[in-house]
Amino acid sequence: MLWRSLSKKTMLLLLLLIAFPFIELAISRRHAPNLAADADKVMQKRQQWNDLLARIDGGATAMTYHYDLALTKRDTAAVAEAQRHFSDIETALIELIQIAPSTELRNLRNALQQYDDINREMVLRLAEMDNYDVVPKTLEQETAQARLRLVRDRRAWREAYHQFHLAQRHAFLEEFSHWARHAGRLESGATTLWFRSLVLLSLLTTVAFVVLQFRREKLVVANQELEASLANNHKTLVETNRRLESEIEERNLAEWEVRKRLHMEETLGKASGMLTLPHAPRFDSFLELLAEVMSVDHAFIALFKKQKLEIATTFQWHAPEKDGSNAVKAFHGLELIHFPWWYERVRANEPLAAESPRDLPESAEPERKFFEDIGFQAFLFLPVRTVDDETIGFIGFFDCEKEQRWPSAGIRMLFFVSELLANYFARQKAEDQLRHDAFYDRLTDLPNRILFKNRLEHAIQKCKRYHEYNFAALFLDLDRFKAVNDTMGHLVGDQLLIEVSDRLNETVRPGDTVARLSGDEFSVLLENIMEIEEVIRVVQRIEISLKNPFHLKGKEIHISASIGITQGNLGYKSAEAVIRDADIAMYRAKTLGKARYAVFDKEMHEKAVSAMDIESSLRTAIDREEFELYYQPILSSQSDKVIGAEALIRWRKADGTMISPGEFIPIAEETGLILPIGEWALRTACRQAVLWREMGLPDLTVAVNISARQLQRQDLAHVAQSLLEEAGLDAKFLKIELTESAVMADVDHAIAIFKDLERMNIKISVDDFGTGYSSLAYLKRFPIHTLKIDRSFINGILENDDDRAIISSIIAMAHSLNLRLVAEGVETEAQYELLRTLGCDEIQGYYCSPPVPAAKFVAYVRKNHEHHTDVEAPS
Repeated sequence: MLWRSLSKKTMLLLLLLIAFPFIELAISRRHAPNLAADADKVMQKRQQWNDLLARIDGGATAMTYHYDLALTKRDTAAVAEAQRHFSDIETALIELIQIAPSTELRNLRNALQQYDDINREMVLRLAEMDNYDVVPKTLEQETAQARLRLVRDRRAWREAYHQFHLAQRHAFLEEFSHWARHAGRLESGATTLWFRSLVLLSLLTTVAFVVLQFRREKLVVANQELEASLANNHKTLVETNRRLESEIEERNLAEWEVRKRLHMEETLGKASGMLTLPHAPRFDSFLELLAEVMSVDHAFIALFKKQKLEIATTFQWHAPEKDGSNAVKAFHGLELIHFPWWYERVRANEPLAAESPRDLPESAEPERKFFEDIGFQAFLFLPVRTVDDETIGFIGFFDCEKEQRWPSAGIRMLFFVSELLANYFARQKAEDQLRHDAFYDRLTDLPNRILFKNRLEHAIQKCKRYHEYNFAALFLDLDRFKAVNDTMGHLVGDQLLIEVSDRLNETVRPGDTVARLSGDEFSVLLENIMEIEEVIRVVQRIEISLKNPFHLKGKEIHISASIGITQGNLGYKSAEAVIRDADIAMYRAKTLGKARYAVFDKEMHEKAVSAMDIESSLRTAIDREEFELYYQPILSSQSDKVIGAEALIRWRKADGTMISPGEFIPIAEETGLILPIGEWALRTACRQAVLWREMGLPDLTVAVNISARQLQRQDLAHVAQSLLEEAGLDAKFLKIELTESAVMADVDHAIAIFKDLERMNIKISVDDFGTGYSSLAYLKRFPIHTLKIDRSFINGILENDDDRAIISSIIAMAHSLNLRLVAEGVETEAQYELLRTLGCDEIQGYYCSPPVPAAKFVAYVRKNHEHHTDVEAPS
């Protein structure tokens, strides 16, 4: 078959050789006319290139000449002529791009454009210089730089033109040579076709011979591999028969071991089932089953003390005719740390098995002496380890009369029982811990709220049954505990809570209860109280104890507590009511300045209820927009004219009742409602300022108070920006006022917010200046514009020389820092005149006007400006 296939291919090749001359003739007739036409196209394209290049050369020379004439002689007509030549060159370049686009041609066009631009720029700069008698140095420098760019761009234009010429010449030669090569290949193709056919015939003959030889060798190799495979299969069959015979023998021998292991597993299963029962197992029955598996008469369980390898508890079993209790007693109080070899095996979770004490290694001499003294002949100890890798004890088996061999299969199964035993004791420990955690605080181990309420309920019941019995409850909250957490971390904060709980336990009486309710809140139940003085003495001991510094993480921490006190003889019916009233008293102590105590009375409860009512009404007022803004004028002490106003919020309820800001602002601060209220006030004030300008009032600055809670917001500047844009108010007419204490609460954060506001051109004013604890160092860092002197200094300025001296110092300091001073709370003309004499910039107070609604404020401003205009007119 292979020979026939090769013969057919040879005949086909001969037919192709005969047909080659005719194929050559057809190819020549087909392609000769096309080659002539291609040659004509190449020559025509070359002629078009030459014509366009002549236009570009002439135009470039003329454009350069006219630009040089314009630069040297300031000839404006030359500029127009240069532009005409530039347009002609640009048209020629576009035609060239359509004929033969190339990178060099585009570079030439870009260079021409840059050259034209720098020439026109240079003409304009020279014309501008001619307009000056004395040319400015800046213009002279810029003209010099333009001249350098002119030289550089002219060089770039010439270089691009040169590169384009080279590229076009190379492209023409390449296209012409391509045509020549194509014609040559056509001529030589027919010549080489005869030679290739002869070579192909020779190669075909050689390949046929090689293929035949390769197939012969492959058949020989396949026969050899088949013979080897048959031999290997025969050997494998022989080995398989021998292995099957051996396995049958091994199965017969292992059958007895399987039956024995099944019995052992059944017995251990019974023992394991005893550990999963809901009630506590009988350890004597459990150990009896284990002893049956290991074929011994004595078994026991030893448990260690917590976190210590010292045996504290044992459970044992021995056969009725045997007694090994004395041997087991020797393990009570035994510390494995005194037996290094045994100790290491327990830590590694390895069994200790010996047929006799003599089998122990030389390094186990203390162990050998101990076992010989108590009479052990054979012994096995298996560690009991929990899933947390904590060794809680071991299971022991021993024989005091004879040596014994310990089966390895039994030891492996006992490891499973050991795990179940460890899980049982761990479950018991977890249940005990859960019972403890349900009533005790995990961090301080003090009674928690649940246990404290139970004891408090018990005290309430005793107070009802026995009229002579009384108790008191204390509610403690640590002052500034959050600052400790924020600055030193929660781990230090937790350690501080632990030490506080220890000190509280030391200060109260033995029968009293100290509990941790949550966070940094503690409570104390004082029982058998005869009079309030006893409670006060305990509270004073607590305050003295907490005054001593706490040494944590290498630092001294000072902390105090606000304490609320309530007594049981007030007719309480529930523990929650007692805790509630003590909590109210504690908050009263905090409002009085912290680090003190307060005794609960009914007035406190009424105030707390009133605060809750106000909070509820506040939420409704926000939805209904029941707030109003009043405006108090601010006068310039130099001109006596109104230059601004402070916006002050008022709350008018739906029934017409006016609520004082002093009543609802602190509650809004505490609950966070100050944020929507403050945003409303800022939006309303901005709109009102825009309305004043539309009404024709002079430019007035409106000051809006910002609370400490609002200052803590990271987006305060963003909120102010959006409200200004919404109202259409220029930021320079808005002033943000903050109290000194709010600013100093977090200085770095306040500075960051102030800088954001300053970048927006919003003015910043510090209110109640002089009452806080700011320093000059901080004052220099704040980007503020105005200080407002607190009214407490203004009240005594006429009678008190110290107040007058303080105000003079503040004014001098503010002016040295380029700050404006506003005196608020000015009520008399004498105060007004003195402040003006001292140099105070602005005045605010009832002497000028109380806070009034927007309409009355507009009337006041118009009257004020009309009056001063009339006064100034005669002069």
